[in-house]
Amino acid sequence: LQVTQWDTPDPAIIKDPFYSHYLNDNTIPTFDTVTTEKLLSASFYNYLFDNTMEQEKTRQIISEWIKANGGKITRNIGKSTKCIIIQGKYKYEHVLEDHKNNRDVYSDKDVLAFIAKK
Repeated sequence: LQVTQWDTPDPAIIKDPFYSHYLNDNTIPTFDTVTTEKLLSASFYNYLFDNTMEQEKTRQIISEWIKANGGKITRNIGKSTKCIIIQGKYKYEHVLEDHKNNRDVYSDKDVLAFIAKK
């Protein structure tokens, strides 16, 4: 099951079957709802070292909007980071850790849609 999950379109949260089977965690992982407050302190998760041209264009659009609205993009995920923007695959256990640290996890497509509405 996990191997087939890696074939899903980007962005995606990949959940190890261990959580459902052994920990009785049957939730379906979803991205958080985008908010301006958290988006203004963001970091991109680098799933791949070589991003596609489309991913780079998306990253540039999002980065410009955040900077134009007084926010910042951090290079590394740290204490000041309030959200992570995913452009590839992200493991469910990382989402759980981010939520413990009061960080939201956003899909780059959801962020683009949010920006388009503003």
